[in-house]
Amino acid sequence: MTLLFKEKKPAKKRERVSSLDNTFRIASILQKSIKSGRSSYVEMSRVNQIVSFNMKSRLDSLKSKSISGNYHDILALFRHLSFCYESAITPNGSIKIKDLNRMLNYDSEIVIQLDNFKKLSNCNNNKATDLDYIKNLKDLIKEREDFMKSIRA
Repeated sequence: MTLLFKEKKPAKKRERVSSLDNTFRIASILQKSIKSGRSSYVEMSRVNQIVSFNMKSRLDSLKSKSISGNYHDILALFRHLSFCYESAITPNGSIKIKDLNRMLNYDSEIVIQLDNFKKLSNCNNNKATDLDYIKNLKDLIKEREDFMKSIRA
């Protein structure tokens, strides 16, 4: 189980540039795994690292002054978010495609929600709308965590 937040030094410029390379790397790993129906624990651990890094980057982009009041509320939602892509692998290395797709869907929906929240918050300062987005994000994260618990059991 990989937690979203590890204590790290602030990202340097070249580390941010390599984020695009990491996105291509994750796509390549997942395409190969889905096509072959097999993967390894090491590959899925790498997927965990890249997905959590990319999601953390999106979360960090919410630190702007216009959103800073809600940033801490959103940050609290992500404290215990775990990434367990290796749970989509059976002991013999076969991929559980349905589980993998569902995990990817949850994570992409969370990122879309974060992007929408940022855009909406930059346009207007409606506290009620912000609270609705935070509630939706909280529900989505809870649903994702419940799913993760069910596949690990």
